[in-house]
Amino acid sequence: MNKRRRKAYTHETVPEDIRFILDRVLANKNTKTAFTTMRLLIDLKKRIGEDFARHLKPEKLYNGVLYCLVDTPSWLQQYQFYTSEILSRVNTPPLKEPITALRFTVGRIEDSDYLYEIAEQERTGSRTPPPSPEEIDALEKAVAAVNPELQSGIRSLVENWLACVQTEEREK
Repeated sequence: MNKRRRKAYTHETVPEDIRFILDRVLANKNTKTAFTTMRLLIDLKKRIGEDFARHLKPEKLYNGVLYCLVDTPSWLQQYQFYTSEILSRVNTPPLKEPITALRFTVGRIEDSDYLYEIAEQERTGSRTPPPSPEEIDALEKAVAAVNPELQSGIRSLVENWLACVQTEEREK
């Protein structure tokens, strides 16, 4: 029997610039909708109030209906009672596509433990300490090894963080 050997694939691919990949992804209509929805969902807690939204997690927005998870049945009932108030807060200032209805479902809010921990840290004043200069240098070197263009961005991010920490310490 004559066995044919397949020729090894030797075509080398050239890495594609991330800008072109992002342009293709962002050109997709669904991606734009997803980003708009995510911005709204992130902004939602500010619109209706952090304390009021503590037991609520917005899941998705579809055809003007905002679907939310609520951690207990009692909170579900409470949020249903305040549906008109929530809608007025969410739609102020007016949105391009206003939210017309809310749907609540009891479910696990995965981030709730993390959010409660953050709230507790803010209440007690115990936060993660800023990085040491050695840690900052190690981070910059690691980022520079992967992508040198991001090094300045990381530096400014850390500088802003340190400035915020110093401002908070001065205000105390």
